[in-house]
Amino acid sequence: METRLRDPGKRLARRAEVMVAASVALVLAATLFPFHFRFDLAHLLEKSREIEWEIYYTDRPGHVSIDRDLLQNLVLFMPLGASLGARAAAPRPRRDALVALGVGAALSITVELLQLLTEERVTQLADVWRNAVGACLAALVVSALRARKNRASL
Repeated sequence: METRLRDPGKRLARRAEVMVAASVALVLAATLFPFHFRFDLAHLLEKSREIEWEIYYTDRPGHVSIDRDLLQNLVLFMPLGASLGARAAAPRPRRDALVALGVGAALSITVELLQLLTEERVTQLADVWRNAVGACLAALVVSALRARKNRASL
């Protein structure tokens, strides 16, 4: 009995599911390393006072600053978004982008909350939207390319 998937679409979906799991593991490793967690209330209260609530940063009044974290946050979640965009049997770019936006935001919020338990990391609100947008953009591109390829092969 052969267990290999014969349908190329199903093979791609299976590979994408593995890549989603690998992407989540990559994000957790990259954002929580060196994994020094402290589970005491005093530490949590102290870290909660250090949360950076800005949704963007300015270098002077009225001028938005493009900082290094912006690019890092966008790129870090792109493998997750690309995997989610490749996962659907029938590509629908808008739907796939919205799913990636939601999954990216949920994972990012989880990471930011976990960073409250670390000593080295800083919780930043800006990271949440940056990470989610990175996942969304990658899903949109991958899904749109797949949809275009499917239309061309008809």
